[in-house]
Amino acid sequence: MVVAVDVERVRARSLRRRSWATTSSSQAREPTAARVACPTKSRCKGASRERCSPLMQWETAQTCSTEALCDAALGQCSEPTCQGSDRRCNGADLETCSPEQSGWSKVATCASAAHCNASLGTCAEVPCMAGGVSAAVAELQICRADQLGWTTMTTCATPSLCDVASKSCKAPACFGQSIPMQRSELEKCNDARSDFTLVQTCQWHGAVRPGSDEVQRARLQAW
Repeated sequence: MVVAVDVERVRARSLRRRSWATTSSSQAREPTAARVACPTKSRCKGASRERCSPLMQWETAQTCSTEALCDAALGQCSEPTCQGSDRRCNGADLETCSPEQSGWSKVATCASAAHCNASLGTCAEVPCMAGGVSAAVAELQICRADQLGWTTMTTCATPSLCDVASKSCKAPACFGQSIPMQRSELEKCNDARSDFTLVQTCQWHGAVRPGSDEVQRARLQAW
């Protein structure tokens, strides 16, 4: 009788140990699997910056202007240095915005800084024609009377707003903040400040209706 009781006790202890080992092994594996599915808080996939969701799955948090401007380490999109079509004169060097919008690339070296024409994107045979107007990055420039160089007339908000034909700066259509413009669309000002671009389409829950005075006031406040 004593031997039978001892055997039952040993068997019960063995079952408890197996149950504990199975539970511990399962708990140990779950965090490892989660870390494999989402090993970091942020990553870049093309121009999209993704973050790890509470469900340990990747989701898009932000879309950058270019792939090169996505910074996974900082968890943000870097601001573009320039726009794709921008050109500038850096001394005698004619430069254009890099495809990544993260810096400038040299196109040519002109005879002198005065011969560099950023508006035409070329090295001119003569520096300029008297009274002629050019746009260099965001600056509107006019040719000096001696035709040996340029004088800055005014600086526009962005290069895209320089109007050489009218010799003036166009007014920005918007600024950086997101503004509700449509019933189901949330838009933000583009980098050139020339128009709004779609951020996302969502169900309208606000009290402000499209075209209302509140929307116009919101636009003015964002300016």
